[in-house]
Amino acid sequence: MSGNLIRIKLKALFMKDDLVDLYLKRYGEILNMSYVDQLKEEVRALQAGEITKIDVVPSGNFKYDDRNDASLAAHNRETASAKRTKVKLKALLMKDDLVEKYLEKYGEIINPVFVEQLKKEAEKVETGQIQVVNGKAAVDPIYKVEYQCPACNCSEVVGYSLRSKSQAIEDTIFLVPQYSGISQYFAVDFNLLQTTVCPRCLYASPDPKDWKRASQFTGSITESQLVVHTKLLAEIRSQEAERKSKFPEAKDDPNYFHRPRDYKKALESIVLSVMRAELEKKHSLPAADYKIARYYLKIADIKKKNSEDYKPILKEVEKYFTAAAIENRGDNVTVEMECIYQVIALNLYFGNKEKAAQYIKMAKDALNARDQDFQTDTHSTELKAKFNEADKWVRKIDTIWEYRDERDFWESKV
Repeated sequence: MSGNLIRIKLKALFMKDDLVDLYLKRYGEILNMSYVDQLKEEVRALQAGEITKIDVVPSGNFKYDDRNDASLAAHNRETASAKRTKVKLKALLMKDDLVEKYLEKYGEIINPVFVEQLKKEAEKVETGQIQVVNGKAAVDPIYKVEYQCPACNCSEVVGYSLRSKSQAIEDTIFLVPQYSGISQYFAVDFNLLQTTVCPRCLYASPDPKDWKRASQFTGSITESQLVVHTKLLAEIRSQEAERKSKFPEAKDDPNYFHRPRDYKKALESIVLSVMRAELEKKHSLPAADYKIARYYLKIADIKKKNSEDYKPILKEVEKYFTAAAIENRGDNVTVEMECIYQVIALNLYFGNKEKAAQYIKMAKDALNARDQDFQTDTHSTELKAKFNEADKWVRKIDTIWEYRDERDFWESKV
């Protein structure tokens, strides 16, 4: 099989170029599903925080084998001793049910890393640290991500990411996501964990692009998108004392924003993001009002869940979205239309139908403008996509307008 064909097949299996490169460094141009599964399992363990890195040399008792899948499978059938493997696993795990779980998860390759992570999982189930769903230990939908702070260069910044397809997500009427677990994953409110905070200088952002980061697999560095805004970064650095005076408990505890993060700490993390975004607004970065409005929506959502008064926050949100709707006209159709939608939704929530009606006209004007652009070149996929995006938001707006007089609807959807 040619090298190019192997790379194409590996890309289909791994979906990431850096994993393809790592596979080829380890095993060369031999496509073997045992090797693929080994690397995938190590990636899963890395994302779950069970291991700290993936080496070029595979961990555990994994053996290289240059035979193809068919001959390897035949060899395994002829030589594998399931009984001997079970005896060894029983000596390591001490419980028959854990032996069966190990074999179900990892097969007959005894890997000390996998043995230890299964023992830790069992211990956490026994102590209630891991939930059990349908008789099985639920999987944590969150994994750690390491960043470097663009403001102070601290390299020990811990962020959290949500596993794809681990949660069912339903938006509130103001488009704040609400999470519930799917299948083997337990539920988590990612709104509490989404904001990453530097433990040294308290710079904060929920956007991975705002952080300097290294690939987990190749070590290649991606700079923060703010690195080109030198004056902004300088002012973020000079704001450090203000951030620390505002949240003195956080400045003395490097683990303050680590999991578990309660409502109080989640609110503080988002307020720190607001402080950064306000500086972005001062330096005329695009969509700053939009970011601030979105952050305040998260604050309102957390306050509501904590039985605090959240409606004054929503009134502030409306002001920022009003400014953002004007600021972002024509630049980014998704942001522009969401801002208009939010102004309408918030005004309908507070009973101000007159202002809502004005912004409905603005939404339809924006849709007509996208339609006119598309009619100038009906073969343009970009113009068609912009028209379809605007149309989607107008239909969403029409739906909430139908419920403008139904208070129960609005209170139940916040």
